[in-house]
Formats: sequence, C-alpha cells, structure tokens
Amino acid sequence: MKLQQKIILVSFAIVLLLGSLMAAGGGVDRTTDFFMYLGMTGFFAGLVQLVVGLFLLIKTDKRYAQGFLMSAGILMVVGFTTCTTNFSMNMH
Repeated sequence: MKLQQKIILVSFAIVLLLGSLMAAGGGVDRTTDFFMYLGMTGFFAGLVQLVVGLFLLIKTDKRYAQGFLMSAGILMVVGFTTCTTNFSMNMH
C-alpha cells in the first residue's frame, strides 16, 4: 500500500473516532445529530490537514504532502456533504 493511501486511511479512522467521541460526549439522541458531528469533525480535520499539507510542500519528499492534501480534499468533501444532507428542506 502506498504512503498516500495509508495517510488517507489513518485520517479517516481518526475522524471516525473523534466524531464518535464528540457525539457520545454531546449526548446525541438521533442519528442525524451523530452524522452532523461526524461531518463537522471531518470538514474541520480536512482544513487542518490542508494547512499541514501546504507546509509539507516545502520538504523535498512530496509524498507526505500529496497524502495530506488528498486526504484533506476527501475529508472536506465528505464532511461537507454529510453536514448538508442532514438539513431538511421544507418547500411549500
């Protein structure tokens, strides 16, 4: 398995763990609240990884930067879509 794929998998595992802990600590009653916490955690973790990936571009080994930037993009997209699908649209 490539280094970039390992970084993506570890990032998703950390986001799932942190999102679950945040939801459990917040006393989530419904599954929509759980996915809202998970989506917010994923989106903001993606932002953090984007900044880290940009700083890693300075190094000579670009594999770490590629892994963090790919993971950041995927986490932000998945987190954003998870959050926005939980909003119910009432169109009358």
